[in-house]
Amino acid sequence: MRCFLSLVLAFCLCLLPVSAGALTYAEYLADQGYSQDEIDQIISSGEDVSASDTSNSTIYIDNSQLLDSGSSVQVDSLTVQAQQVLLSAPENNDYPSGAPLAGGVYMQVTTSALGELLIYVPSNYQSKAFTFESGTKEVINITSSTITAYVVDQADYSFRWSSFGRLQYRRNSGSYSYEDVNITDILNTNIVFVESNDDLPPVPDSNMLQIIITFLLGGCLLCLFIKRL
Repeated sequence: MRCFLSLVLAFCLCLLPVSAGALTYAEYLADQGYSQDEIDQIISSGEDVSASDTSNSTIYIDNSQLLDSGSSVQVDSLTVQAQQVLLSAPENNDYPSGAPLAGGVYMQVTTSALGELLIYVPSNYQSKAFTFESGTKEVINITSSTITAYVVDQADYSFRWSSFGRLQYRRNSGSYSYEDVNITDILNTNIVFVESNDDLPPVPDSNMLQIIITFLLGGCLLCLFIKRL
């Protein structure tokens, strides 16, 4: 058991991030030749450390240019400028005035069957749950679940998206079957639609998990072997 615990401890230590040699903001400025008074002024005022060009590979901290890509520094706050932001709220996101809910995940749409609708869906479907049929504004559910929708001022109907299906509705009275609503346009929404493969997160790399499992199994086998000697 002690052998196994030692192996696990050694493995955990190997996973610790390498932080030796990381500089604080003040230490970095001191290495660049700034006096203590200048360092105090820069930290308190947020003045630019240098006037070199601002490329995409530059890191900014407290509005001050510090390091190029490949360098490291330990700081209290960090501002990062990214060329692309995934899963951001759409620009046409003005919450409808007079809506019955104070907030929620919604879309205002025009439809062929029922005219203009204000539709709410559960909050866990705000992103990575919907896409469009190619070349149209028809909204498709790309999850493995059926999504039930609440549609304002449509109490006579039930609404749903089947998995990989369009929005459908049926009357609550009688045994009516579901029919397509046929969405023709999105007027307003805070839903983040999947419009290309780039909008989906990358597939997680399972190599690290395999290494961990192999290491732990190897440690167990080694301990059993030593115990039998």
